[in-house]
Amino acid sequence: MGNPTVFFEIAGPDQKGLIDFYTQLFGWKTSDIPGDMPYSLVTPGEGGAAGGIGPTPDGSQGHVTFYVGVDDVDAALAKAESIGGTKVMGPVEVPGGRIGLFTDPEGHLVGLWSGDMQGNGGSAGTPVMWFEVIGKDAGSLRSFYGDLFGWNFEVMEGMDYGVVSPDANGGGIGGGIGSAAEGTDTSYQTVYAGVDDVPGTLKKAESLGAKTVVPPMDIPNGPTIALFADPQGHTFGLVKPQPM
Repeated sequence: MGNPTVFFEIAGPDQKGLIDFYTQLFGWKTSDIPGDMPYSLVTPGEGGAAGGIGPTPDGSQGHVTFYVGVDDVDAALAKAESIGGTKVMGPVEVPGGRIGLFTDPEGHLVGLWSGDMQGNGGSAGTPVMWFEVIGKDAGSLRSFYGDLFGWNFEVMEGMDYGVVSPDANGGGIGGGIGSAAEGTDTSYQTVYAGVDDVPGTLKKAESLGAKTVVPPMDIPNGPTIALFADPQGHTFGLVKPQPM
């Protein structure tokens, strides 16, 4: 069993704008936590990961990413560096634990978390239920994350896309690591919110200032997905899972 993906993060130059957009779109509830830098926790939707929305200290565009739970942030950062990653930050003490950030060999930013996951009680809004990394060499990326977190991947037939089930993810949310569409240089890390109506939610996102990146599409023998860029340019996903 691998390390669990336990938290998502959205960071940008206008924290209030991000909170306004995502709470209107998904019905999330947020609560501020104490600290030198403003940061708001997102109550997880039922069955989804907890999250956070914060500002970028340097005013840069920021990111959408996910955090993986580990026993020792120092050791995980050292291991990531030993297999081709680069430490970006940490370890840093935060309420309830310690965090770190690294980039994988293709430059995708991913977080590490050790401690007691904080939340503001109960569940609210649309759940974040999937993480994703898309890059140039999906096989090498899967090897990197498999070595780092002990993840086992099931590669989808006819696609260079490896799925990590919640069980293989140590009880965290599921996810996938795949290659960019042929002829493109698409590269990102993101998370997906689980919705009942992908086209309708995408239309609502656009009405709030987002732009469609990938229109609704049905994955063969899989879910319906779409991607948008929020008003500050961060790629974020929508997914309607297959009926069980």
